[in-house]
Amino acid sequence: MIQRVQTLYLIGVIVAGILLLSIPAASLIVDGELINFYARNVWSLATLTAVTMLFALITIFCYKKQMLQIRLSTFNLVVEIGTAAYLFFYCYNNIDSSTGEWRIGVAMAMPIIQIILTLLAMKGISKDLVILRSLDRLR
Repeated sequence: MIQRVQTLYLIGVIVAGILLLSIPAASLIVDGELINFYARNVWSLATLTAVTMLFALITIFCYKKQMLQIRLSTFNLVVEIGTAAYLFFYCYNNIDSSTGEWRIGVAMAMPIIQIILTLLAMKGISKDLVILRSLDRLR
């Protein structure tokens, strides 16, 4: 289970989700005062991120059912795209509505990293599926 490369990619998805919730997505400086925006403070973003991490964890433990892993990863990919779009939309609306100096944080890149890692995991799962099908032909 751990020796498979897609497991490492899915663990990376979980780590990126934890980083998204723990570091600021954006910062606003108003009159010398720093205000940080965290994804965990917006319940819908925190819920989407938690769902992403949960499905990545479930996908890791379904290692004997590759088709289920692909379906779960596809669903996870859709949720990650929604999370990325919602995070960018949320920060963009706050940037327009407030006066001050805005700084984009590293957490804004975490949904993109999650999407890339999930795509790489799906590629690894597909390779495993092809190998298993070719071994079934040899029997």
